[in-house]
Amino acid sequence: MEITLISTAFIAGILNGIGSSGGMLFLSIMLLNGFHPVVATATNKVIALIGSLGAIKNYWQHSETFADIRPLITFSVAGVVLGSLIVLNIEASNLGKLYTMLTLCLIILLFCLKPIRNYIAQKKRLNTKIYYKIVGMLSGIYNGFFGPGTIIVTSMQLNMLDKYTEKTSLSTATILNTVTNAVACIILGAGILSIFELNLWLLLALVIANVAGQYFGSLFIVRVGEKCIEFISKATLIFLLAILVKEYWL
Repeated sequence: MEITLISTAFIAGILNGIGSSGGMLFLSIMLLNGFHPVVATATNKVIALIGSLGAIKNYWQHSETFADIRPLITFSVAGVVLGSLIVLNIEASNLGKLYTMLTLCLIILLFCLKPIRNYIAQKKRLNTKIYYKIVGMLSGIYNGFFGPGTIIVTSMQLNMLDKYTEKTSLSTATILNTVTNAVACIILGAGILSIFELNLWLLLALVIANVAGQYFGSLFIVRVGEKCIEFISKATLIFLLAILVKEYWL
């Protein structure tokens, strides 16, 4: 199991670094190995939080200025507090079923992304200030409650604004994800403490593997096409959906 988790942590880091969601893959493998959903989510957040430090330097120079993303950060933090508090008060079996439905919704959203973008592009009249607050709040709640796919969800929403390119939306989403993961780790205290049941050395190995993966993945973000990222995201989501259905519905 240890080799599987370490290898998955490294691959998940690479996927996060190129803008896909390695969290989906890592969460799938943890659930497959019998971990409680909250423990799996907490472990995923700790590793993703520390792992993102390997990519944050590369991303910061491509994100919007701090003044521009401050409303996003503020409302994301409020959202992640709400989402984390909700997840702590739901039974494991019900949580697994809710995770299944969220994953299915995210898959549908990814397959409908182009029509949604085209519709928004035709309107061209988004109130940026209000939109920032909505994006921040929804992304925060989603990350606090579930987590995998937060970067994808956030960058998709930001990319609908004209001033955001693929790279700047992904970079800004990664910075927001790092901040909200830190807040979620504090709130999910019991879940965070229980991850040490994994074995401290194993946890350290998982973190190192993920940091290395995110760093190398972020270096190749420019060379990875949007279609490739979209394909990987859909594949990992479908894999996670299959695991969740097997564990909580069958």
